[in-house]
Amino acid sequence: MMTGRKSSTGLLVSVRSAAEAWEALRGGADIIDVKEPAIGSLGAASPDNLAAVAEVVQRCKTISAALGELRDLDAESMMIPAAVRWVKFGLSGCGTDPDWQRNMLSVRRRIEKRSPAKVVAVAYSDWQRAESPSPRVVAQLAQEHRFEAFLIDTFVKDGTTLLDWIPSHVLRVLISELRSQGIRVALAGSIGRTMIEELLLLEPDWIAVRGAVCRGGRVGPVCSDKVLELSRLVKGAFACVEQS
Repeated sequence: MMTGRKSSTGLLVSVRSAAEAWEALRGGADIIDVKEPAIGSLGAASPDNLAAVAEVVQRCKTISAALGELRDLDAESMMIPAAVRWVKFGLSGCGTDPDWQRNMLSVRRRIEKRSPAKVVAVAYSDWQRAESPSPRVVAQLAQEHRFEAFLIDTFVKDGTTLLDWIPSHVLRVLISELRSQGIRVALAGSIGRTMIEELLLLEPDWIAVRGAVCRGGRVGPVCSDKVLELSRLVKGAFACVEQS
């Protein structure tokens, strides 16, 4: 029969300001992620906004931050607050660059030398549209170079979802391979309530959302009531498993 069980998956909520961070905290988010959604999937927030969110969140929750795309980064000029645990950048436009792995690892070394933050390996599920390396290729790099975390997201925010680009059985294999190497996995990409119920069966470490907890879509403000609804879904006894 089908029965419920508690999920060990956490909820990551992306915010663009200190005010939104408070909303996410009130709703029970496990990780507060800082980004600017108006400028892309992993759009970097301004240094002032990142610092303001870090000040609000640092004593109670883990903080991650989006830095933009690898091709646009200047790692030497980045100011990453000490409270930030994870940082991430995308690989759009890198699919045909023979040096992308070397460049990615070089930026990782510089970031991790200058701050306590760890770099997350990021793959785009719609990698052909992003002109980026495929999730399989990025996952191989993450395993070879001992990244601590891996994120799959959608690059183009046009209403298509993670599962429109990668079926759940493929995700299951990828997650299993990464977790076997001690790499934690986050899933993102226009994820709503119904999809969360399906993704919980894959047992990712985190499910990452923005639009699903905003009023008026992903560029609207984060709403604590919406965060609370998804937090209860992720953490509560809602994930169904087969029992013999």
